[in-house]
Amino acid sequence: MPFARKLIALASGAIVALSASFISASQAQQPGAVRNPETLVIDDATFEFIQKSDVSPLTEGVIDKLELEIGKTVQKDGVIGTLHSKKAELIVKKAQTAAASIGAQRKAEAQRYQAMTVVERNRRLLKSNPTYVSR
Repeated sequence: MPFARKLIALASGAIVALSASFISASQAQQPGAVRNPETLVIDDATFEFIQKSDVSPLTEGVIDKLELEIGKTVQKDGVIGTLHSKKAELIVKKAQTAAASIGAQRKAEAQRYQAMTVVERNRRLLKSNPTYVSR
């Protein structure tokens, strides 16, 4: 008798699972069905370019002033526009600070001094007993 109960439970579970999957599939095919607001389905879409450019900037940045008008030609090495100078100023200031900073040099000197003290301490320990320091 317990085997029959297990078989009935298994069959009813399979029926419930299959019916749930068929119901969800049929709801997805209905055009008036409520869909998940996070899902956006686009069947046929086109897009157009607002502006097409065949030039690339020498550096990236935010445009400050655009000196080119629509249809106007530019001479070779001519200026099309200028970028905000704030980023360039910050880069220069950072480089000047790094060049004037002696923190890295002092850190290297401290590390060298510490390594020399460790070597000297190991030499003294080896003189007193060779088993004090591993090789």
